[in-house]
Amino acid sequence: MPRRRRDDDDDDGGDAYRRHHHDKRPRPPAPPQQKHLYLVLDDWDRGYSIHKLDVVLDDAGVIHGGGGGPAVRFAAPRSSCDARFFPMRGDSVVMVSDAAPTLVYDTGAAALTVESPLPGLLAGGMAIAMPGGERLYALTSLGERFPRAFEVLSTGGGWSWKNAPVAPPPPPFEEAVAAYAVHPDGHTIFVSTSGDGGGGTYTVDTKRGEWRRHGGWLLPFHGQGFFDAELDAWVGLPRHGDTICACQVPSRGGARPPEWDTMDDDDVVPSWKKSRRRPGRRRRATLTYMGDSKFCVVDSVECDGDDGGGVVTPPQCEVHVAVFGLKYNRRGELKATARRAAGSFRVPKHFSWFSPVAFWM
Repeated sequence: MPRRRRDDDDDDGGDAYRRHHHDKRPRPPAPPQQKHLYLVLDDWDRGYSIHKLDVVLDDAGVIHGGGGGPAVRFAAPRSSCDARFFPMRGDSVVMVSDAAPTLVYDTGAAALTVESPLPGLLAGGMAIAMPGGERLYALTSLGERFPRAFEVLSTGGGWSWKNAPVAPPPPPFEEAVAAYAVHPDGHTIFVSTSGDGGGGTYTVDTKRGEWRRHGGWLLPFHGQGFFDAELDAWVGLPRHGDTICACQVPSRGGARPPEWDTMDDDDVVPSWKKSRRRPGRRRRATLTYMGDSKFCVVDSVECDGDDGGGVVTPPQCEVHVAVFGLKYNRRGELKATARRAAGSFRVPKHFSWFSPVAFWM
């Protein structure tokens, strides 16, 4: 008996059946979202710009700048000298300043929102984003004779500043914050201060709201240190020298300074090493943690405002961006891995105090 030829109605019915009875086979996982470096520069005469960079990590890695201009610009008064940028949850970059509202740039949505300003003034320039980007703590003060307090910016239920239930720092806490880092427990912040009183290192437990002084020693890096689980250490830029520092995490209840080591100068990423050989030029460097023992150094070198023909040009700087991994070799020495990337850019500079910084998201 010959098979009946399926007509159009039969075909439609089969298609409808298949649409309502999904294929049980597992779907392949979605490819991971590609990340980028977001470089913050003071290359705009009215404020700051964020540029989206592509990074290729291999033996001859390169960093490509976006050819379509900045991803976003932040307007800021020229009198402002305290603008700080931080990575937060949701692939957002947050700008905090004494003189302006808090600005939040969502890199995924390419959207900029304006939030309430920081209550008070940044005391000692200390502000730190906690691991995971859920909270941003800022040490603030209403003036010289007023006690310092912690304000916390949280993403829960919208961006908002709230007073953190943390006691003021104990004396003799100095005004100038030299270094800080978050303990692996996720809620204890180590803070080193310097000043006429000699300085020292403290911890603040953001859960208990308590401070503790650990001694007159300082953390070996300046600015923020970043914890890496594989290295089991904080990584930062050392107070003295131009390389990378790895520091053991001290005990929360102890008083002894931690041991630390630096990367050998010959192991520094070549483009970064080249930028350091500019005697007499003002240089600034910042460090960013990218996860999985990978880091990014942004080194800026101010250039002369002269085009070589005697014509004075607006201030400019050379920005050198270096991405690299870190590991300990068999002898316990801190080394850079072979997979690295670098790029250099010459850009205008409008705020002499500002240090360009990058975020990986």
